[in-house]
Amino acid sequence: MKVTGDLKENQTSIQQYQLIDLPKITDPRGNLTFIEANRHIPFEIKRGLMVGIGWLNKYSIVFFCFGLLVGLLITPNRQFLLNRWIWIAGLIAFTIALPNLIWQTTHGWPFLGIQKEYKADYQVDFWISTINFTLQQIFQMHTLTFPITLAGFSYYFRDTEGKSYRFIGWVCIIVFGLLIILEAREIYYLAPIYPLLWASGAVKVEKLIYNRRRLKSIILAVLITGGIITMPASLPVLPLETFISYSRFSRYLLPIWEYPFMLEPKQVTAPHRWTLGWQEAVATVAKVYHSLLPSEQAKCAILAWDYNYAGAIDVLGGAYDLPKSISGDIGYYFWGPRKYSGEIVISVGGDLNYLQKLFNQVNQVAMITNEKVGKSSNTPIYLCRQIKIPLEQSWLNFRNHW
Repeated sequence: MKVTGDLKENQTSIQQYQLIDLPKITDPRGNLTFIEANRHIPFEIKRGLMVGIGWLNKYSIVFFCFGLLVGLLITPNRQFLLNRWIWIAGLIAFTIALPNLIWQTTHGWPFLGIQKEYKADYQVDFWISTINFTLQQIFQMHTLTFPITLAGFSYYFRDTEGKSYRFIGWVCIIVFGLLIILEAREIYYLAPIYPLLWASGAVKVEKLIYNRRRLKSIILAVLITGGIITMPASLPVLPLETFISYSRFSRYLLPIWEYPFMLEPKQVTAPHRWTLGWQEAVATVAKVYHSLLPSEQAKCAILAWDYNYAGAIDVLGGAYDLPKSISGDIGYYFWGPRKYSGEIVISVGGDLNYLQKLFNQVNQVAMITNEKVGKSSNTPIYLCRQIKIPLEQSWLNFRNHW
């Protein structure tokens, strides 16, 4: 602790604190350890467990690990790579992820196939995509924190004290560069990297305004005010009707998930719109399902063209006595047709011409609109009968079609 000014003036304030001598634990397997009873578990091992579990959740953690490896190699911190426990942690992470990698390999790497389909569907000029992705980062993480983000970069690359942590700055740049090269579709892919910049940015800002209490208060007030204004964009704190009005205003200030002219007056902006209307949608499907005879319900498949509807039916359908859905969209394809023959199918959405090629009889029996909940989807529901090719034999065509 460094004491400045007159010692007598600071003596009283110093006496208000109780000094606690914390034990220093040394471990050749890594400096950071967790204390659990009288046992030490190296932090590197726990890090391997966290990375492995994270790998099963999101493959994007591989980008972070790659950025970390390169960041260490190009800075003096490369000496950390000589610690064998780092590589043991990597082996643990890889072992946890190995079953998933084997599954991907034996199934033709569907993850890469999905990314390829996304890219084909999202055909935007590379430079336009790059500019949009870059600018939206400013809006995504609260616009007023952008100066702190820049201060974080400054701390890593210009500050003497930050030199020891420069590899973290390179991690941020490398991950950002990878997402640009791969033309990442979703702007939130970079979100987990920001705490690394805010932490260093806060240190940098604190050094600049150390003795300026008024300026500290102003900065804090601005950040809190901005947070309150943008809070409804992330948390459900407003009534729906009020939130719809807020959406009309906030779409010009928040990340552009869609252009304003694309929305109807009573429609909520994305991604919040994706959280609305599922109860109403499932209830509409249930009404069609229960209009069938009991003998027909027993062999009726509910086919969802979109995995969002498939998930809603699976999660919420139990309250309506609905069977599990089937879908050829993304990962749902691998659940297959669930032994349905396809003799009777309720199709939630879908292309009418395509369905008519599969079935002898196709009739639209309902429409999901959600107009009263701030979401206008206009998804048709078809009742299909007399399949021409059994689902078990034609299921691969559904994957290709989606």
